[in-house]
Amino acid sequence: MSKVKTFYEAYKRNCPLFTRILFFLFPPTVLLHILAVNFSAVADFINEGPGSVLRFLLAKLTGILPFSLAELVIVSVPALAVLLIVLSVRFAKKEDPRPARRYAFVLVGILLFLYISFVFTLGVSYYTATLDEKLGLEKSTPGAEDLYRTAQTVKAETEALLDSITFDETGESVMPYSFRELNDKLNAAYKACREKYPFLTPMSSRVKNILLSEPMSYTHISGVYTFPSGEANVNTAFPVQTLPFTMAHEMAHQRGIAREDEANFMAFLIGRESDDPFIRYSVSIELLKDFINALAEANRDLFNALYASMDSRLKDDIKAYNRFFDTHGESAASKVSGAVNDAYQKLQGVEAGIKSYGLVVDLAVAYYREEA
Repeated sequence: MSKVKTFYEAYKRNCPLFTRILFFLFPPTVLLHILAVNFSAVADFINEGPGSVLRFLLAKLTGILPFSLAELVIVSVPALAVLLIVLSVRFAKKEDPRPARRYAFVLVGILLFLYISFVFTLGVSYYTATLDEKLGLEKSTPGAEDLYRTAQTVKAETEALLDSITFDETGESVMPYSFRELNDKLNAAYKACREKYPFLTPMSSRVKNILLSEPMSYTHISGVYTFPSGEANVNTAFPVQTLPFTMAHEMAHQRGIAREDEANFMAFLIGRESDDPFIRYSVSIELLKDFINALAEANRDLFNALYASMDSRLKDDIKAYNRFFDTHGESAASKVSGAVNDAYQKLQGVEAGIKSYGLVVDLAVAYYREEA
């Protein structure tokens, strides 16, 4: 009993208030996490209730900053690691144990915050009702003919926008406005779709331009949602045709859509509702590329027929996208980031891992079938 009493007294004297609060929140968070994993109704309740509030607050708080807080922390990781080692050694040498205890409680508080924020902002979102259920779609694994028919429809919609798009001398599409204007246009599109998709967290958010986009491109990461800071971050070194789609995708994560294929499809749906032709073009060509990849695996003859029928401007823009990966090809960084992302996705119950990104075609086939 004396040891317990000593620990409790040390806890009262040295534990910061924010760590005490997190200690109090930790047990119910674990319980809710377990319930959410096993019951989608609980996951939906958390995702659209307290999770929605936390995502909103974090996005608004970090949105004040003109730079990505998450990027700053990641870049500072080596220096922070050295600092932690130095402080640990220094506190360990002190005869007075109180500074070391306070330091340990601060570290524990940080870990608790990371876990609790993950559960409420993103963790439970992997276990909500699926997007096809929320949209009332009958999703199934499409055959090659289903893929081809839907791809033809997506191709026709994309080609209908070509006369509204500007292309440079290499055939690559050009975005006619700034990053900030694009952000405003997508916020407006999400706001306009609020009644149509009430499960999305309502907010107007500031998407962050990653300053180290060029080196990040070698990891093949086009964007990332960082749950502890609530920031949607976008790699602006990627071909500009991808930018509206990627921004809408990360904003979907920010609004409670965790699964990658569903974030892809939500980006398509939101972009499709926009009154801006370049945004509609971006989300359409990205979906079309997914269909091209799926058809190339499912039926080479249908893939060749689809590609042969495409407008030359569309082919040139896709070639510009492929040229980008010729200069940012397979690297150790891309393999490591891919393996980490694959492991993370599977840990969250996504059996397909990183292949789930391409499963957006399943949702698209079901969506267009419903439209027809």
